[in-house]
Amino acid sequence: KTAHRFPCDVVIQKEDQKVDGKSILQLLSLSAERGTLLRLETKGGDALAAIQEISGLIQRGFDESTPTAGSE
Repeated sequence: KTAHRFPCDVVIQKEDQKVDGKSILQLLSLSAERGTLLRLETKGGDALAAIQEISGLIQRGFDESTPTAGSE
């Protein structure tokens, strides 16, 4: 959803595989687990704002909370 807010192109790369950062199916095809090195590229209108917001979201773990021991 975050990537769709920007008019620029968004590309996410894992190793030699590049996918459209606005396609959830393509993003899932990366099978990127926590700790995976990803490259984020943006091109076009609002590219800088997009890269800042998307990279922040990735660094925050997509704002998902991590369960603590015994909270399951």
